[in-house]
Amino acid sequence: MATRPRGLPPQVAFAAVIRVGVTVRPQHGDFAAMREAWLRAEEMGADTLFVWDHFFPLFGGADGKHFECMTLLAAMAEATERVEFGALVLCNAYRNPNLVAVGEKVTLRIVAEHADIWHGIGDLATIRGKSAVLDEWCARVGRDPGEIERSTFVHDALDRLDDYVDVGVTHLVVGAGGPDYDLEPLRRLVAWRDSRDGGR
Repeated sequence: MATRPRGLPPQVAFAAVIRVGVTVRPQHGDFAAMREAWLRAEEMGADTLFVWDHFFPLFGGADGKHFECMTLLAAMAEATERVEFGALVLCNAYRNPNLVAVGEKVTLRIVAEHADIWHGIGDLATIRGKSAVLDEWCARVGRDPGEIERSTFVHDALDRLDDYVDVGVTHLVVGAGGPDYDLEPLRRLVAWRDSRDGGR
């Protein structure tokens, strides 16, 4: 869950706004290179930046460098000026339970009741299905589903971005890993967004 984009009133439906972001993976790289990637992403036009909450690299050498999530969020606040940022994801095994909630029966109900953004993980069919469950929860709790922005990772689906928009996803996120933090997928995503939105 995350907060509504700054300046948008609660009654504005997110479906009309396409946003793009990048997860700068905090593994196998130096902090200076990661910070520089945040700044490049902001300059390129990314709307959002994310890190993840793991203590060891998820792929590559298990003994590689890895930075802690909450500390990086504070660093992002210092370094950036415009982008919104957050964690994808926070782990429920070692974080305060008030910060996290994981599944269709509990998490999506909480999203329907309180969240401004829902970030789902999976292929297009999975996102479509989970989004439908969220819509059902919205109906049960009396929430307009158009008030909740739908978000997902698309780093393996850059040739199917319009398909994600067609199922209601308007916040698309790619990943960038160390040590080089290649932002070419973000550049493609920003160009696609701008071509749809007629420039910004």
